[in-house]
Amino acid sequence: IPFKETLKGFKAIAIYHHHYAKQTIDLIRTLQPSINKIVLITDNRLSSAYAKSAMKSVMKNYFKNIKYITINRDNYNTTQLFNKLQTLDTKTGIIFYGWYDDNETEGDVDYTKKMIGTYSKVPIFTLTDFDTNNETSICGGFYNSTADLSKTAIDFIDKFENNEPIPWGTIASPQPPQKHLNFQLLISKGIDSSLIPNDAVIFGKPLSFYEKHKRTVWIIGLLMATLLFLILKYVITQRNLRHEREKEVLH
Repeated sequence: IPFKETLKGFKAIAIYHHHYAKQTIDLIRTLQPSINKIVLITDNRLSSAYAKSAMKSVMKNYFKNIKYITINRDNYNTTQLFNKLQTLDTKTGIIFYGWYDDNETEGDVDYTKKMIGTYSKVPIFTLTDFDTNNETSICGGFYNSTADLSKTAIDFIDKFENNEPIPWGTIASPQPPQKHLNFQLLISKGIDSSLIPNDAVIFGKPLSFYEKHKRTVWIIGLLMATLLFLILKYVITQRNLRHEREKEVLH
């Protein structure tokens, strides 16, 4: 049932958190041009059901020539997942969506997210924000950042507090999604840096020489410009004095 329909008759508003499966797979193919297989790692939460549905539809409609496999929490424990990852070759694109289980704590799940990339030969991507710029082994994906979703929620709250009218049933969209990538993790998995798109939000990229020494470069540049100005001024002054002397000699 479409979420818009479920809101009817209730005093509720919502934020639309979409799964950009096609864009994430396109991103993976940009970074791993030779892939012939996509693996989705997921569990049985309600949000995972939406993710699996989106992935199945996208693979069927846009990537018929790529083999599609799911690794579900029901059929694997964490050790078996890590062992399975070690068998996947470099022509495999991997998307991690979740690994929750009723018998696991939040700490167990965080451990899996942090460690999962160490067992894979290739980068692991995601359909949602798993803090790509922090302690994680997930290399990124195409999604709305947690910060964007939070800002949209806060904007709603501010409107309520200011008594601005918001019709019940309103579904807001956050800022447009973006490519998010962890530079160091990608390089560690053998991804050519020239394949990393310039329009992505990139974490962990080494600073260029200019970025590292911008203040020094500006100071040196300013000193050189000042020195050049003084030299030119001296040359012009000397030339003018020479012309004045030449005129005096002629007279």
